[in-house]
Amino acid sequence: MAALGDDQLAIDDYVFGYGTSIDVTAFDAATPVVVDQDKPLPREDGTVMGIDRLGGRLLTVDMDIVGTSEGNGLDLLEQITGAWLGDNYRSVPQSYQVLSYRLHGTNDQRRVFGRGRSCAAATLANAHVGFIPVSAQFQTITPYFYSDAEFVDSTGIIPADTGGLQGYLIGPIYASGTGSGSRGFVVGGYRPAWLATRIFGPIDNPIVEVTDSWWYQLGIKIAAGDSIVVDPQPWQRQVRRSSDGANMAGFLTGMSAWLADMRVPPGGHEIILRGADSTGTARVECYWRDTRSSL
Repeated sequence: MAALGDDQLAIDDYVFGYGTSIDVTAFDAATPVVVDQDKPLPREDGTVMGIDRLGGRLLTVDMDIVGTSEGNGLDLLEQITGAWLGDNYRSVPQSYQVLSYRLHGTNDQRRVFGRGRSCAAATLANAHVGFIPVSAQFQTITPYFYSDAEFVDSTGIIPADTGGLQGYLIGPIYASGTGSGSRGFVVGGYRPAWLATRIFGPIDNPIVEVTDSWWYQLGIKIAAGDSIVVDPQPWQRQVRRSSDGANMAGFLTGMSAWLADMRVPPGGHEIILRGADSTGTARVECYWRDTRSSL
């Protein structure tokens, strides 16, 4: 995604806002949809509170197209409408658009994931001079807002010391390379962040652990030059092998954490990679976006 200036937005790669011919006059986020499990108290007044889940939010963006002529204004309307409605996404289940933005005076660019739901001119009364007010809505996948930058860290593996050899030795000799490696990383933001991981081979039965949060194990051998990504982010949510795109979710062992639980709170953490790798070249890469609950 391109770097944005103050008070600019981008729907995928289409940039608008301050300094362009499409000025943003309002940018608002509705409260997230609450999916509750409340039940009435039997035979009395009141409510039994159940588990509350938060759905996505509806964002509203109001814009003014300031064209140089009627034709230019209508062309700009066509451009922003086409970008917003996302014809390449609407017919593909689970596909999504990215709405990036940078508010005035902030130091970071942020984004949300979802779909453009509507985009239309409020009136064409002044289109003859190139001026067209437009209102658009964007439905997010989650109730949170994310850093546009994706942060990355990684750690390798150190094979365990297999010790010396003694006595008379006959036949071929093989050394196992079970070992581990760890590294600290820091998550910013204000809310727990989804932590995706990618394990690079060669390694047998790798275990990835975030020491204060969760762990998982893949009961498989990852070959040299190949990798498996475990991505819990709701807009991705997959366990895939990079070489052929195969779904590897079935190789997560029974005691492994659920993908929906693979989040880490802001602050310092340690990630550990364990497994059998006699070469000492296996590694795990983790990546995340700082998360917040307001624009």
